Amino acid sequence: MQTNFGSPPRKRGILLQVPRLLGGLVLNNPGWCLALSQSRYEMNGLKLFQKIADCFPTKPLPPETAITQCSYLGCPDCSDIEAFFNGKQWDQVSVKDYRLHCDATSLTTQTAFNYFLPGWMSACVLDRKVADVLPEYLISVLGGKSDFSLERSHACYGLLSLKQLECAGHFFEWYIGGSDGEEDSQNASTRVQHWIAAEKARCECYVDRPIRRLRIRTIHDLQSLSIARLQAYRKKALSLESKTVDWDAIPADDDCFVWFKDDPRWKTVYLAILSALNSKHG
Repeated sequence: MQTNFGSPPRKRGILLQVPRLLGGLVLNNPGWCLALSQSRYEMNGLKLFQKIADCFPTKPLPPETAITQCSYLGCPDCSDIEAFFNGKQWDQVSVKDYRLHCDATSLTTQTAFNYFLPGWMSACVLDRKVADVLPEYLISVLGGKSDFSLERSHACYGLLSLKQLECAGHFFEWYIGGSDGEEDSQNASTRVQHWIAAEKARCECYVDRPIRRLRIRTIHDLQSLSIARLQAYRKKALSLESKTVDWDAIPADDDCFVWFKDDPRWKTVYLAILSALNSKHG
């Protein structure tokens, strides 16, 4: 398949009709059973492709200086990867080109790896034949036993949302369903399932406790507080969560409170607290 991911796969309509076309012939013919099993595998891949497209944004792009991490100046492999991937959205690279640059799964920076992860997964599920060894490269990076693999998978999953983690989990399940269940693929699936369980537990913990928030105070208000109250205010600011959670209870535009450290106002408030404390101690 030479088309970019933005175009719907041409064989989608044919695949969706396969079960209807086979009908009652399947039960009495082992060959048809195998054909139906393969068609279902491909249809599951198409569903997974749509899920990947829904869960992973195409922007922002990784910076030009954050594509590769090679320490050798002028390395031809890294230079080629930088020249090819720089400025491209993950859904604008063909399956064939992802296959030709499969070394990028281990030569890119963590930022670029996480950005192009949905592209590599999509290439594998859209055209398994053209993708060729690309799935093995990706599985080796995320499921291998080397220190590099362990560090890369840990860093990768730590940056993904719950929906993105689940998407990666579905990808490994899909891959195992069409392979011999190699050890690396089983390891990759187990690792991401651990992260999914941890993320779900974290979200449940958030739901079960009151939502933390920090009232925004002016510099004049802060100057009027005692050192003890400023220290308590600073402690509360530090207790806010660092990662935004989709809570319906949180107002979209709240001028009175900061809810997360992701909010740019949090840094402004925190620096103001430190300034007030310094002036008190000075």
